[in-house]
Amino acid sequence: MTDEITVRKFLDLDRFGVRAGKPNEKPLEDFDWSFNPSVHKKEIFDLASGKFIREAKDVLFLGPPGVGKTHLAQAIGYEAIKMNLLVLYLAAGVSLGCTLFLCQRLKMGRVEPR
Repeated sequence: MTDEITVRKFLDLDRFGVRAGKPNEKPLEDFDWSFNPSVHKKEIFDLASGKFIREAKDVLFLGPPGVGKTHLAQAIGYEAIKMNLLVLYLAAGVSLGCTLFLCQRLKMGRVEPR
């Protein structure tokens, strides 16, 4: 019975991951905390708990290329998937493009604000 539960959880994670469109799995355990000491491990694990999602808050990682932003964002998304939450991965440019498109539509009166 335990094996069946483990397999089901794995398939659920895989299904949610595919739906999320994530490029690859990057768990927090694989992050090199010594590589960038300015990253606060406790804060990242607090984010990975999903509390900010349940509180409908936003998180934005800013910094130069190569400091771990993408890895941490994907790892937090992976933790959310494990909590059976739906995750959508978008590159910043895609996300910004969608936002600008919706703003233009709002200004033209084609989308009703809530």
